[in-house]
Amino acid sequence: MGASQQWAVVAVDLDGTLIHGTTACLHLGDWIGHRAVMEELERRFAEGEIASADVADGDAPYYEGRSIAEVADAMAGAPCIDDIREGVEQLASRGVDALLCTVTWSFAAQCVADRFGFSAVSGTVMHVDGNGLLAARVAQYFEPQDKVAFLRDYCESRDLSMNQVVAIGDGQSDLPMFDATGFSVGLNASPAARAAASVSVESHSFLDALRAVPGLLDD
Repeated sequence: MGASQQWAVVAVDLDGTLIHGTTACLHLGDWIGHRAVMEELERRFAEGEIASADVADGDAPYYEGRSIAEVADAMAGAPCIDDIREGVEQLASRGVDALLCTVTWSFAAQCVADRFGFSAVSGTVMHVDGNGLLAARVAQYFEPQDKVAFLRDYCESRDLSMNQVVAIGDGQSDLPMFDATGFSVGLNASPAARAAASVSVESHSFLDALRAVPGLLDD
């Protein structure tokens, strides 16, 4: 079965999957100057001590008065794996939508989406004030299980099945969408994510992850 019949959506995690060796919040923490705070918050989240909402609450105050344009300039320097734009373009040529499915700040995810051509993003939403500046308060929290709701809403609005979704990720926050979708790829993944994924890939190329999905990039 060809990609246009079998697969309709590829949902990709951001931190540790497309952004390599760091996270969006750590990268922005370097820019703002509060990386040590973020390292501690992310450590506690990874160890299950706190939720994604707690990370957001701890991080948000540092963004007060920053503009989205400033964030976009900073995010342009985030270290990413290879072949992302080419992979998104190959998916689009086959009628497959590429989404960023992440729990991090949606404004940071949107910067990456704009850079590489992803169709939509999920993530934690921050209030923006009347001048278009980040207001340092969370408007909407986003936990790992919300990735599934985001994908279901996207599919239902387009009369698609969750079985037509491929999920690509690397860690604990990706397990809910791995379980809910038709196929999953653990890309440079943790042991738990590798065990949960349909297939596991070790590569610095986004195309290698896509090629691991049966029928996705077949001509």
